Amino acid sequence: LYSLAQQDYHELEILLGEKPDLVKKKDKNERSLLHWAALAGREQLVAQLLASGTTFLNDGDDTNATPQILATLGGHLNVLKLLVAKGAKIDDKNWHGHTSLQYACSKGHRDIVEYLLSLGADVNVRDDRNDTCLHRLASTGRCDILEMLLTCPQKLDLDAQNAEGDTPLHVACQEKQLECVARLVEHGASVNILNKDKKSPLEYCPPRVRQEILEKLNLVTAETPASS
Repeated sequence: LYSLAQQDYHELEILLGEKPDLVKKKDKNERSLLHWAALAGREQLVAQLLASGTTFLNDGDDTNATPQILATLGGHLNVLKLLVAKGAKIDDKNWHGHTSLQYACSKGHRDIVEYLLSLGADVNVRDDRNDTCLHRLASTGRCDILEMLLTCPQKLDLDAQNAEGDTPLHVACQEKQLECVARLVEHGASVNILNKDKKSPLEYCPPRVRQEILEKLNLVTAETPASS
């Protein structure tokens, strides 16, 4: 089925006309032609398969990755839109607990992140390591996408701790993603939470950066009017 999904569309159209049962089959990876077409970004083929009434729209493969998760992995926004229009569930997870939004954040697919956020995809969803989308973005340094999540209408869990007890700020500091560190702190991420190694986020920062952040926090605190 993988090789079929790579074929010329018109040749494949003829083949499907001769062997319509191909759209109902799965391979050893539990993937149908729809799964492979979604991963490959074959927009016209995906549209045809959906029009034919394929029943595999929300079926997972042997890793429980659905066609919409595979389309996201491949960075194929238009294919993802076709699948969602037919009823694909945007918050479905694979066996590792990863959703399309998490993959879009990890892979840096800004357009897909924007689209999924517009649909209300869960920004606080956790994978099997308890990582959230913010952990992934803090690691990769995609501050442009990080800012999209920080300013989205949903209430973000800025200080979510993963299996190691690390918050997104811990991860940004560990990976020396200093712009992400600044953005997270500006939006209220705590600098005091300890991970399982009993370390706060700023302990992973260079001394100069740590000092700058602490000075900025003290300045913000000093400028905040006391509550009456």
